[in-house]
Amino acid sequence: MPVVKVGIASINHKASIQLPASKSISNRLLIIRALCEHDFDIENLSDSDDTQLLQHALEHADTLTDFDVDNAGTAFRFLTALFAIKTGYRILTGSERMAQRPIAPLVNTLNALGAKISYPITSGFPPILIHGTVLQGGKASIRAHISSQFVSALLLIAPTMEQGLQLELKNTIASQPYIQMTLDLMRYYGIAWEWNGHVITIYPQKYRAKNILVEADWSAAAFWYEIVALSEHAEIELMGLQKNSWQGDAKVAEIYEKLGVQTHYHSDSVVLTKTKQVTDFLEYDFLSVPDLFPSVAACCTALNVPFTFTGLQNLNMKESERVTVLIHELMKFGFQPVYQNPATVSFAGFEKKQRHETVVCDSHNDHRIAMALAPLCIMNYNISLTDAECVKKSYPNFFTDLQSAGFFVKTS
Repeated sequence: MPVVKVGIASINHKASIQLPASKSISNRLLIIRALCEHDFDIENLSDSDDTQLLQHALEHADTLTDFDVDNAGTAFRFLTALFAIKTGYRILTGSERMAQRPIAPLVNTLNALGAKISYPITSGFPPILIHGTVLQGGKASIRAHISSQFVSALLLIAPTMEQGLQLELKNTIASQPYIQMTLDLMRYYGIAWEWNGHVITIYPQKYRAKNILVEADWSAAAFWYEIVALSEHAEIELMGLQKNSWQGDAKVAEIYEKLGVQTHYHSDSVVLTKTKQVTDFLEYDFLSVPDLFPSVAACCTALNVPFTFTGLQNLNMKESERVTVLIHELMKFGFQPVYQNPATVSFAGFEKKQRHETVVCDSHNDHRIAMALAPLCIMNYNISLTDAECVKKSYPNFFTDLQSAGFFVKTS
């Protein structure tokens, strides 16, 4: 596996970065296009591994029977729903880690609606065998506390069901902004819906083709916010971001304002500048925006800002056991964040920072862990990061962009 060494060369006080396209928006658009009677153009489609894997599966949906989406969780969940309504037999599988990530809530709901999905190896987990059929639709429920992608997968195919879908979301709703993103994109393509309390209703309808430009990824922006927060002086322009975004992770601007980063909005970009206004304590519930946790947690520990973060109960079911892994890696720097319970992490600060050391970090094949750890070199560490190619999952040019901003980056 490639090892990337990251350090400080001559951090530019000013840099302009073209962020990658939103993976979340791109993946939803690909499914909508597959369900639409007429083709349409998607400009600035994400070049992430996840999106490319999904696109490849969709392009070969009528010619192949075995589909391996590696570690792409969104692709796996969206394809599970799509293949459930597409005639034919298909096997859907993924990486070793994917086989440890539950799929039962989505499969159970689809099967209750008339789908024919089974487990050839382990009940409740990938791989799955799908016999596509026509779904009648109607009333259904799903446990919404595990993954919003289960909900989004059902919503995307709901207009094609003969009776539509009245979906009850049970338990706490995880990552609610991602469900809202799905519904907003569906509305953009002509689908009317109602969301009352815990029930979303979508009647039988047809998607209407319309060209679209994918906005840049606010989730990727988090790591540039972290860089500015850790720098003495910085001014970073992030191209392609919009203030009025479909993405819930635009909340990153609000969070980092408390960590000394001011956001200036322009027509098609934001400019981040360093301020001296850093909070003495940060408390935040990440249930709605879990992808922001690694960046914010790494930043707070490096800045010695005590925190209590909640809403983390689903993060250990991501590409890695994300909370456990991040704590383990941060401890290598001398930081000591601790679990309070499965949903909460706290950090009380420390008295002495260790500096000028080389720290060997393992990304655990998790793109957000890798990108959260790399900026810590600003605190006068030299970092060797294993499995660094995992950033291709969402931000293929991450290390190239770091170089353009003055970081030392060497791959071996």
